[in-house]
Amino acid sequence: MKTLFRSLKKALLITITVALVLATLSPLTAHAIEIHEDPEQARVIFNAISLFRYYSDSLDLLLKKVPDEVEARLKKMPFANVPEGLSRATGVFASSSTNLSYLVFDIDRAITKLMSLARQSRFDEAAEFTEKILASIVDSEIRLNEMEQAISTIGRELRISSASPETDLRRSFDEVTDRIEKIRAMLAAYRELVANIPAERQSKQTQLTFNIVPATAFVGDAIAFEGELTSEKRTLASRDIVILLDSSEYAAARTDGAGHFAGTLPVPYRYQPEMELQALYYPKDGDAGIYSAALSPGVKLKVLFYEALLKLDVPAKSYPGLETIINGRFDYGQATAPAERTVEIYLDDGFLSRITAQENFSTIVKIPPETLTGKHTVTFSAGPLKRYAPVTVSATLNVTKAVPVLVTDLPGLVIIPGSMNLNGRLSSEIGALGGASVKMKLGGSEAAAITSVDGSFDVRMAMGLHPGLAGWQSLEWEITPQEPWHAPLSITGNLFTVNVINSGSFIVIIALLGVYLPRQLRKKFGLEMQVGRKPAVSPHPTPSPQTAATNSQTPVAFAIDEASQGPRGRILGLYRLVLGLLQRLTKTLLPPQQTLREFADSHSKALGPFARHFLELSRTVERLLYSRHQPTEEEVRKSEQLTHDIREAFKGEGI
Repeated sequence: MKTLFRSLKKALLITITVALVLATLSPLTAHAIEIHEDPEQARVIFNAISLFRYYSDSLDLLLKKVPDEVEARLKKMPFANVPEGLSRATGVFASSSTNLSYLVFDIDRAITKLMSLARQSRFDEAAEFTEKILASIVDSEIRLNEMEQAISTIGRELRISSASPETDLRRSFDEVTDRIEKIRAMLAAYRELVANIPAERQSKQTQLTFNIVPATAFVGDAIAFEGELTSEKRTLASRDIVILLDSSEYAAARTDGAGHFAGTLPVPYRYQPEMELQALYYPKDGDAGIYSAALSPGVKLKVLFYEALLKLDVPAKSYPGLETIINGRFDYGQATAPAERTVEIYLDDGFLSRITAQENFSTIVKIPPETLTGKHTVTFSAGPLKRYAPVTVSATLNVTKAVPVLVTDLPGLVIIPGSMNLNGRLSSEIGALGGASVKMKLGGSEAAAITSVDGSFDVRMAMGLHPGLAGWQSLEWEITPQEPWHAPLSITGNLFTVNVINSGSFIVIIALLGVYLPRQLRKKFGLEMQVGRKPAVSPHPTPSPQTAATNSQTPVAFAIDEASQGPRGRILGLYRLVLGLLQRLTKTLLPPQQTLREFADSHSKALGPFARHFLELSRTVERLLYSRHQPTEEEVRKSEQLTHDIREAFKGEGI
């Protein structure tokens, strides 16, 4: 028993020593920890300037009465990432514009047919046709109102009213509303024209001619126009003529005494390859009811202008609150490049800045601090510049936050209670994290620090008492940068802690138990062996070895009469004493299936050189148990000597 507790103490001390060595050699010192935060979900964005210019070009096609091109253009709108709040409004605008383009096309053809019927004096058919045209005009006005409401909704959602009138965003929106007003004026002209087509023969037919020179011109250039107004081969003098550009009123003229009119007009800065001009006369005042309205055939004007491609080179990463450099280049092809152009910069349609750019340029753009991380659209918009058409290009900007890297020296072992020094440095791909808040927590202990300009910190954490002896504990770090371009960081490391008070108390208790408990157990078991009643055997016992062992308790029992004091009982008592000592040493009992000699053979190693003494004693006991042999005093003395020698062997083992 003493040897057992001695081994237990030795194992405990070895375990604690090994744990302390492992903690000292822990690879937690001088380490760098880098944690990548999950990027936040990118917002769905789109380019409003491009959207409005796309709408303007579509409405120009509507004014030119090419509905198939309007439909094809609005069906393949490249603005799939329209915000959810605008999806319904953009859908209404596209469908209403497509429907209106077909209505206008049909109205224009119907008016030509109506004028033909009037010239042929087919007044009944003309009246019926007039009602259909007026119904189509009413339907067209409804569709136009839907378009106007949709574009107003888009403008409110994008807060266009707060945009400066000088920005491309506001100008592109105003271009759409201007096209809507031109369409409204065109429908009003249709209504007036239909109202003045003669419904009876007394109205005199009028004829109107119209020509332009040159038929090809740059935007901004002036072209000349001329024509003549007649009725039944007679010229009409001093009549007002309306010049229509793509079916919208654009200029005015007045016939002279010979019914001739002429003038010049500038080609508008509308960057489309072709325009249509017409002359319109409708009777007013004294001419009403006497002369019919007249619309000249359309004359095509080929429009010239310079186009450019704008290419952007954006960095792989941008950071909220920091400046980022964007390079750009205008490509004018064979055309002469202007000296410079004004370029407006938008981030997700929010105006950032306005710059003056040459053909190749580089500009610094500051990302607003409140910008969320993720994919954003940066838009560069160069407005029209005389003969140069506007150009807009967008690029994806990856806005992210730099992840801090913590470099620190952690102690290999933390003694509790006590204090621990924590120091380190915070940096990122951008630079040092100055003024960052650093909070540390280990168990119930906490500490905090603010980094210096170079990102370093040094703080001492007081370690209070806590339950437990020794083991690994998590050291939690919470890092909160003050700059918007740095991401917060949460990391965890492991430290080996030893509670010296609890561990010392535990070792003392184990040591006391190792000394006190074996003595108490030896005293208790040894006393019972010495003061127990002496066994006695029945007069003629003949039990089998199995029966004798089965009836045993601790350390062994035989079918004996403990009241007997003869030589037989004394020898059996000596054997019982030796057997008890052997069982204490080996922690085993006599198995029921073994004989006494077999048991002695199996435990000979425990006795060493005295194994033969125990074997001889076992044979003597077997002879007494399994025969009628009556021992002599000489056998008793020999058994006492054997027992004495065996006990001396046990004393060497501390038993």
